[in-house]
Amino acid sequence: MREPKAAIFDPVEGTPPDFFHELYDEVLGFFVVLRDFTLHPVAFSREWSEGRRRAMNPVGFFGIAVGVQLAAAAVLAHFRPGALPGEGEELLRQSAPELYWLIDLLASQLPLVKAAIFAAIVHRRMVKKGSTQNFRGSLGAVLYAEGWEQLGRALAAAAALAFGKIGGETVSSIVGIVALAMLALALGGVHRLKKKRAAIGPMALGGVGVALVAATASSLAWGPLLKKNLAEGKLHSTVSGTGWKLEIKPDRDGGQP
Repeated sequence: MREPKAAIFDPVEGTPPDFFHELYDEVLGFFVVLRDFTLHPVAFSREWSEGRRRAMNPVGFFGIAVGVQLAAAAVLAHFRPGALPGEGEELLRQSAPELYWLIDLLASQLPLVKAAIFAAIVHRRMVKKGSTQNFRGSLGAVLYAEGWEQLGRALAAAAALAFGKIGGETVSSIVGIVALAMLALALGGVHRLKKKRAAIGPMALGGVGVALVAATASSLAWGPLLKKNLAEGKLHSTVSGTGWKLEIKPDRDGGQP
């Protein structure tokens, strides 16, 4: 005699978490942060750092923003590859296709590393000036501001898709300038600066530090690869009135190596 179907399963106790409602809350929280940070960067950052405002985790906000930017860049690369900046990255992709995974990994993780290094340098300088804010406040402000900039870069990619490379570069330039102002205001709010322009000096120092770290990492990562490809003839360099340039060397059939 067959066992009743009901006897196969253990009794259900309770119900699964309402993850659809939780997802809705997370998405809503993301757009609330985007709205409030855009409209009131100083008040938002100050109230958040003081614990008077509940907001989405800055790491989560930054991560979603980077994901949106990478998705926008992927769409742009597919439909308008000529509108993408970063010619050096494309050369590396063509000359070393086996390193696609490394390039994509760096593209997704470097923004977070740069933000952390930048926040550490800025915070150190602010503390020397007399700020009593802890590092979490500085890092959170930087992540919110950098996330905002990543969303702006996604908007620039959309502009490049619609209007070409010039449109994308124009929007990207505007986003870069506004993002610097937003970052200065956010840091001013977190550290209670009476004059928000006082954040410019530490920001400049942080920018130099990040640039040095990025240049060193890039040299260590890509220097040997570029030398190898130049030696094998896969790349060749040219010097013109506009400067030094690397190009992919065509094979004998006129294609790419």
